[in-house]
Amino acid sequence: MNLHTALHQAFKTTFQITQAIAPGIAQRWAARLFIRPMRFERPARETALIQNAVSERRPFRSYYQRASDAPYYVCYQWGNASAPAVLLIHGWAGRGSQMATLAAPLVTAGYQVITFDAPAHGDSWGRCTNLLEVSNIIHALSEEFGGFAAMIGHSFGGMAAGFALAEGAQTSKLVTIGSPAEMMAVFDGFRRQLNASNHSIDGVKQYIERVAQRPVEHFSLTHTLAGRNIGGLIIHDKEDNEVPCKQAARLHHVWPDSELHYTSGLGHRRILRDDATIARVVDFVRGDSVQRMAPVAMRQPA
Repeated sequence: MNLHTALHQAFKTTFQITQAIAPGIAQRWAARLFIRPMRFERPARETALIQNAVSERRPFRSYYQRASDAPYYVCYQWGNASAPAVLLIHGWAGRGSQMATLAAPLVTAGYQVITFDAPAHGDSWGRCTNLLEVSNIIHALSEEFGGFAAMIGHSFGGMAAGFALAEGAQTSKLVTIGSPAEMMAVFDGFRRQLNASNHSIDGVKQYIERVAQRPVEHFSLTHTLAGRNIGGLIIHDKEDNEVPCKQAARLHHVWPDSELHYTSGLGHRRILRDDATIARVVDFVRGDSVQRMAPVAMRQPA
């Protein structure tokens, strides 16, 4: 057992004891943990992928900033700035460089590529974030680039892209890779990580609804993409141990313009480095000629 595994097991035990003797404290603790991703070190293979990107820090308005804070997220760009733009959105506890395996093939196909480290991820500011915050960044980038030829989201990134579209972001195509279709699947995964009780999960839901001022179901892809007239590609590995592959079928059922593509033996993250999957995504993005949308004014943070 490595140190990370041992610490995680010790934490789960502590959390379960807290649930038993102080359920209210455990509920608040769970809500806080839900918005605080683990930040992992970027491996050398990913560092190499972003070395030729243009990177910059960009300011944003955070739900969790203090008066003295100056929140920023790190954005990465590849390719010709006049080419149609493709946005890559990483998953929870990930970073933009995880998606950079797609950058070179997409640039070769004639696109410029943008990705970013979400707040509290990678090299960006903060310890806490939420789907609304990431969606706001996607929306701002959509306005800056005049909409996207495609958005490609991994896991949580797919959910954030779907919600951004529901809030007015624009794209001609959307690719989801290993994304939960329903918020209930997100809560189930969080429950497994902590052995959390229903009472603790209820606290998480109540926190989200209080901050977002809407039901948690409104963040589900089955809600944001239902009947939407956007070409879609849903990719999911049959052996994904974090997001069950049945989630892909549920999304495909409500999204009439989507294609469903299963892989096997790649799991939840290695799928991003699979050559066949990368080729499938690039082929889908360039499958039809896409006219770049007219630029619109950049939205300022509220």
